[in-house]
Amino acid sequence: PATGQPTSPVAADASPWKRLPDMPVPVLAGDVSVVGDRVCLSGGIHQLGSTHDHVQIFDLKTLTWSEPIKLNEGRAMHAQVTLDDHRILVAGGQSGRVQPIGPGLKAIASCEIVDLKTGQSTTIAPLPREVAEPTGHQLPDGRAIIIGGESALIFNPKTNEWDRGIGLREDRQAPYYVALRDGRVVAIGGARPASIEILDVKASAS
Repeated sequence: PATGQPTSPVAADASPWKRLPDMPVPVLAGDVSVVGDRVCLSGGIHQLGSTHDHVQIFDLKTLTWSEPIKLNEGRAMHAQVTLDDHRILVAGGQSGRVQPIGPGLKAIASCEIVDLKTGQSTTIAPLPREVAEPTGHQLPDGRAIIIGGESALIFNPKTNEWDRGIGLREDRQAPYYVALRDGRVVAIGGARPASIEILDVKASAS
């Protein structure tokens, strides 16, 4: 330009902005994952302060919200993992209602599998104990791992059952997670400990 001022690449290449439809029920502290061409947001805390008991589904092709799927238990701050067969594992978290005074949200151990094909959610075996803020991830072999509390539990989608779990050296709430190329898992920190530990997931294979 004649002025000698740099041209903003954002302004020059900006695409037209289009507002997409808001989620049917605004929530916070839910969990989200992608299933094919759909973004699935489960649970959360809605504006009335209670934990939400639905999975809200956004279609990336039509850019619209689809019919939600009801969960068997409202939950927030839980773990959610999309499986290879496009089902969703939802585990642990907290349930109840946010209250300024007295007991409100409570940690839960319940788990369920959401099937987008049938539009149903089925309760499965719970975690060994209530876990307020677990983390969930898919492993390279297609299984899912839920890390939180004093254990890491591995879900096998082929059998719909939990494989042998791995005991943690620390009681972890909301830990970080990293998958190594050799199949091991690193659990880091959380709400309480600052420690790090490496989990041998292959040793727990069924």
